[in-house]
Amino acid sequence: MKIARLHVLFATLIFSILLLPSCKTGKRAGQSIVLKKRSSKFLLKKLASNKIEADYLSAKAKINYKDDNESIKFTANFRYIKDSIIWLNVKKTTVEAIRLKITPDSFFLIDRINKEYFISSIEKIEDRFNLPQRTAADLSTFDLLQEMLLGNPVFFAGTPLKSSIDEGEYSLTGESEHFKSEYRLEGINYLLTAMNFIPDDERQMLQVAMDRSDGEDDYPKFSYFRTYNMTTPERGDVEIKIKFSKLELNVPKNIRFEIPKKYKRID
Repeated sequence: MKIARLHVLFATLIFSILLLPSCKTGKRAGQSIVLKKRSSKFLLKKLASNKIEADYLSAKAKINYKDDNESIKFTANFRYIKDSIIWLNVKKTTVEAIRLKITPDSFFLIDRINKEYFISSIEKIEDRFNLPQRTAADLSTFDLLQEMLLGNPVFFAGTPLKSSIDEGEYSLTGESEHFKSEYRLEGINYLLTAMNFIPDDERQMLQVAMDRSDGEDDYPKFSYFRTYNMTTPERGDVEIKIKFSKLELNVPKNIRFEIPKKYKRID
């Protein structure tokens, strides 16, 4: 796989997974529990109390990626420093293929296979992949990335959210400048199970689901299993499945990102 495909694929992968460019409403299987009616204020407080706070994160992940043209399985190591760096390396079998570093204003990629590297501003990445324009009231791209990595809800400026009950879960719905949004919560523990967004132009559809069943006991609120089904102009129908493991929060880890001198820079 050449670097032209590598940096497009992995930039698309990371920004599609973590940034929620736009999403198609999805519903989970119904449950037998009978829920009490809850206000949006009550549910938002529950979401806030379940939010994961961490200055550091490290985790391993198995990722299955499939689109209209190819299917790829690989492993990744994630590390993050709050408000500073999101880092990961990607391996095929035991060989590192890609190393990524994202900062609040820049995107860096090293291709070990072809001995090349790629550097871009976050703004150029947003333009290249047609990510939605954000208002001043919205979170920055990096803020969204780190919240999504932790599995926390992200909110956009718009109409107040309305609460309802749907198929054994609570639902919060509202509208922002560019899309309608929905947040789904478990009926018992009020943990986030999905964030769904419907863009105005109905492009780049994405359905996201988060699951904590059979996860590790140390961090029961963390969504260890995530599934993303989307339709994008660039790659058609895409399905991405992620299984996190060996999660550690608030344990500082060494983060190395050194570009070898003999590597060639590409655009």
